Amino acid sequence: MKNEKLQKVIDSKGLTLKDLSEQTNIPMTTLRRIVLGSVTHVKSANMHAIARALNTSVDAIFDVPSGSPIQPIRPDEAGEPVTRTLSGDESFLLYWYQNVTEEDRNSIYEFAKKVYYKTQNILAMKASGVTIAPQRGSEEYEQMELNLREAEASEESGS
Repeated sequence: MKNEKLQKVIDSKGLTLKDLSEQTNIPMTTLRRIVLGSVTHVKSANMHAIARALNTSVDAIFDVPSGSPIQPIRPDEAGEPVTRTLSGDESFLLYWYQNVTEEDRNSIYEFAKKVYYKTQNILAMKASGVTIAPQRGSEEYEQMELNLREAEASEESGS
């Protein structure tokens, strides 16, 4: 479905897709697909670049659900300028990552990469109809355990 709001703003500014492409560094073919609605997921970096070039807000030209983040930053957007508000948890993780030793940073990265690939595999299996049954003690399915009874007992004895 054509993005009428975006097309109207482009027209009102007297711009062509070539002009917008030069201002945003987004290929003209990609811009054409975004305007025509054939792109199902517009990268947040592209939405912000287009909005900046048109001197408007993302909400004014794209249908973005209110109250929810636009889109998470994806690995393929690394190095792209992205403007978005971070949650408290995201801000903490970023601060923590930036302020640890190189060795710890590598450990955090390796763990995150492992979890990311595991999640991608699980999603692919679910999408193909495969039932996932983790085996007890299997390293493939790590599980974090929290013993609430011990925590409650230590709280009661400490108070």
